[in-house]
Amino acid sequence: MLIHGRLDMGGPLTTAWELSRAWPDAELHVVEQAGHLGGEETGRLILAALTRFAGNGLAQNGPSENNSPSENGDAKG
Repeated sequence: MLIHGRLDMGGPLTTAWELSRAWPDAELHVVEQAGHLGGEETGRLILAALTRFAGNGLAQNGPSENNSPSENGDAKG
């Protein structure tokens, strides 16, 4: 899920829109009265995304075995 404030001057909405088109299954949510830092509506959208993420069990699976750090902190390869 991409959450973007329409009034964000640092990152244009067109960039978020292009990313949402290139990223399979992406959802772009535009917060009309928010800039880069967002606001109350942005917070609600982030919480909803995190809740959905956790509900799908994705948060419990963690990184794949090939990308998990080894005991010395290096990535397995």
